[in-house]
Amino acid sequence: MTKIHLSDHFSFGRLILFALPNIITMVISNTYSIVDGYFISNYSGKSAFSSVNIIMPFLMAIASFGYMFGAGGSALISSLLGKKEKEKADQVFTFLVFFLLGLGIVLSITAYFLMSPVAKMLGATDSLIDNCVLYGQTVILAMPLLMVGNSFQTLYVTSEKAHIGLISSLTCGLFNVLGDFLLVYVFKLGLKGAAIATVCAWSASGLIPLIYYSFRNNTSLLHFRKCPFDFKSLGKAMGNGSSEMLSNLSTSIVSICFNSQLMKLYGEDGVAAYGVIMYVSYIYLAVFLGYSISINPLIGYHYGSNNKEEVRNILHKSLILNIITGLVMMVLAEAGAKGFANIFVSYDEDLCNLTTKALRLYSFCFIFSGINIFTSSFFTGLNDGLDSAIISFSRALVFELLAIYTLPLIFGTEAIWLSLLTSEILSLIVTATLLLVRKKKYGYGKQTKIIEKHA
Repeated sequence: MTKIHLSDHFSFGRLILFALPNIITMVISNTYSIVDGYFISNYSGKSAFSSVNIIMPFLMAIASFGYMFGAGGSALISSLLGKKEKEKADQVFTFLVFFLLGLGIVLSITAYFLMSPVAKMLGATDSLIDNCVLYGQTVILAMPLLMVGNSFQTLYVTSEKAHIGLISSLTCGLFNVLGDFLLVYVFKLGLKGAAIATVCAWSASGLIPLIYYSFRNNTSLLHFRKCPFDFKSLGKAMGNGSSEMLSNLSTSIVSICFNSQLMKLYGEDGVAAYGVIMYVSYIYLAVFLGYSISINPLIGYHYGSNNKEEVRNILHKSLILNIITGLVMMVLAEAGAKGFANIFVSYDEDLCNLTTKALRLYSFCFIFSGINIFTSSFFTGLNDGLDSAIISFSRALVFELLAIYTLPLIFGTEAIWLSLLTSEILSLIVTATLLLVRKKKYGYGKQTKIIEKHA
């Protein structure tokens, strides 16, 4: 198979092939999170499952720094590569990775000692608080390496080593699945065992790239090298990647508010049902996220080399691909709702029925999710952190929070499951508006002939 480079021209087929390793990586990464949920729910019980779902948004909020440095750094680094500034790209790459590792250590130590009050703040009841703290304080030990691993989901693509990301994801998944099976099912360690399995997987996700890129003879586009403390690049990367962080951070905030509302409307069953929906949506959204993460460096490279024709080509083809994929995702989610519910909560018929109904309502959002996620990443690739952040912030926080608190008041309890659909539709209006307004500024709106080198 011919190797695909950032500098290539992209047909539909080459876009799919280029993004496929990262899509598979994201799906596998999210699948081993689901394995945790399966073992916890079926072998530790509904209370333990609810406890994890309450504390997890806090943990993922910290992990979101990795996505910020990865996406923002990749946009900056790929732009430098497009300008043929290889040494500078290596220095920025090295500085951002190790700054992120240090930041992760500081945040993890702080979070460890705050776990109990945070769990209470998130709504953990007396029956759930101990499990929240147990799980949170165990997995937080691996958080610095998870943050590094998250950043490399984009950095692997930028260095043209997406297959290393796939190998890393498979390794982490193997650690997590085997760990859950042995520690939870065989040795009956319950929630503690699931947490230890997660620590092993998270640690591997960060150690693999740190080791690989430390070898001077690796064949990637990027290498670790001696670098100065670069405040300017740090600011640019954080600005560029702020939308990705906001998106993940907003998801955590929304999950917290969602859980709070569900405790009022449905009790512990509502939180458990939402947990199942989140695990299922991780798989579906992983396809959109994996594609968008892959395309980010392409946009950065071609925009950096002033190839606006290719930027326009990638944009138009990507929008078409995301529309088709979204429709397929919705149909699959509708058809598989009952089966997904049975995997996690078949031991409780009422909870299983609630989860099935909720998932069928929730799944309509997938029609629009891909377009909004991709467009936010597209602006990040253009080093336009502001417009990217506007899409992410409105989609993942403002509109969804508004829907969570207003829809049940207007249309009844079940309408809460339509909150993300409402958010995605409103976000699509913002997305379309920004694409139209910015097309002259970035030059992707002008029709120009593109030579099909790889039809």
